Amino acid sequence: MFPVLRHASSHGFSVLVCTIISALLIELLKPKLPHLMAGLAKISTKIISMINLPMSTENMNIVLLASILALIWGIFFKLSLNRNN
Repeated sequence: MFPVLRHASSHGFSVLVCTIISALLIELLKPKLPHLMAGLAKISTKIISMINLPMSTENMNIVLLASILALIWGIFFKLSLNRNN
């Protein structure tokens, strides 16, 4: 039971942390890397139009960056489990 709880709590915590960090990163990167933010906005607009979501581009930017950060979190979490065994 506890490995499932540990796994689930890791997912929930990663969503929270990655969403907060991605929102902060986007605010920090807007003035410094406008080309990167424009590219992210293009990808966000394309996804919004493909799925037909009633969501702003800024919110989708946060979701995309949080997904990338959560992927990285998951990779390192899996690697830490392999190292402990």
